[in-house]
Amino acid sequence: MPTHENYDTLIKLARKDLDLAKNSSTMENLYIEGICFHCQQCAEKSLKAFIIFHNIRYKFTHDLEKLCKDCIDIDKSFSSILNPCLILTYYSSDIRYLDDGLIFEKDMFEAIELADEGLEFVKAKCFLTIHDQNS
Repeated sequence: MPTHENYDTLIKLARKDLDLAKNSSTMENLYIEGICFHCQQCAEKSLKAFIIFHNIRYKFTHDLEKLCKDCIDIDKSFSSILNPCLILTYYSSDIRYLDDGLIFEKDMFEAIELADEGLEFVKAKCFLTIHDQNS
């Protein structure tokens, strides 16, 4: 059975993916596809963390749309991040094997912003739940 410890671990790993993406985006020789992949990974781990937080097993998938819909089943407000999930899903593992030139710097910065907002959204949702349980 999933536990809140697993939730914490996934949130920490999501933060590391986001930090790696942000730090890499300032480098001279950008690996845009890799940076966007880490943004997708941040979002994936965030969504899975939310699902685990609610003691539900998540699907083994990189498809953020499917994961977000599972989150919507738990909390309807996740519908507000469905579109960003669709955008970030594009950057799953296959993108790292494509030729350069398909993703641009503007896409990279959008991916970083979407991943950051998604992580904070999940953290706030879980924090509110924890706070409500402690009231």
